[in-house]
Amino acid sequence: TFEQPDLADTARDILNEVANNPTYRNQILVVRIVDLSLTPQIVQFINASLPDYLLFEVKTCELNSVCGQSSYQGEVFSGERIISADATKYDPIKVRLFIWYG
Repeated sequence: TFEQPDLADTARDILNEVANNPTYRNQILVVRIVDLSLTPQIVQFINASLPDYLLFEVKTCELNSVCGQSSYQGEVFSGERIISADATKYDPIKVRLFIWYG
């Protein structure tokens, strides 16, 4: 039998790469927007990290927010990562990645 990969692990791995990239980290911390589609570099990176048959949505939100997906698509896997600590201030934000089969 074919065992599908755990897409929640995939989401967490991708977000770890985003968090460890200084350019992406800075975009998230400085811009602090809910819709990360406005940061095309990050969206392109995530898109390139996933096979074509997977769809995704990425969001940022405050730490105490539920940070849900904008519309639900059946079985959805998600991962989240807290991005914090730029060189000048500590102002963390939550980044959440939702992945599902298209």
